[in-house]
Amino acid sequence: MVLQENADDEILVAGENAISGCPYAVVALGENLVGTAINSQVRHPTFLQPNTLPRVLKTKTFCKQVAVWSVSPEGELTSSATWSGAFIAYMLARGPSPRTLIVGDALRSVTLLEYVPPASAPMQGQLKELGKDYRARYMVAVEALSSSRGTAAEGGGAEGEGGGGGGLQRII
Repeated sequence: MVLQENADDEILVAGENAISGCPYAVVALGENLVGTAINSQVRHPTFLQPNTLPRVLKTKTFCKQVAVWSVSPEGELTSSATWSGAFIAYMLARGPSPRTLIVGDALRSVTLLEYVPPASAPMQGQLKELGKDYRARYMVAVEALSSSRGTAAEGGGAEGEGGGGGGLQRII
């Protein structure tokens, strides 16, 4: 949903898009761009053993988790780029430099992405992976610190993983 303030200081809905899934984070990237972390899945069932009981159901899952949207002056949202490299894209922050995003995966990593705009109108942009830290677990927050550094906070894990319910902060 895109909100806009009019001349009478009223907040109005300028545009909205229906999505399939749960939106976890929305980040303004500037230049009429918005980054989102949306976890969604489409399942295509396949029966593996049709003549036996119980039937085993196999599903194929397709996820689009991080997206960059362009926002028109009228408030219309258009998907410009998507990235599906996280298990659960739970945290999202504007990155340390323009057009970058820090993605906190709830279960396995922190990733730095760069939005590369399309070269011409009908083409799609790209989200290019600049770096990934697989040591991170149970991400609860991510944020840029400066033009070259960011921080990521982990929640308490099981014993041996920061145990005792404590957390860990990483400088990335």
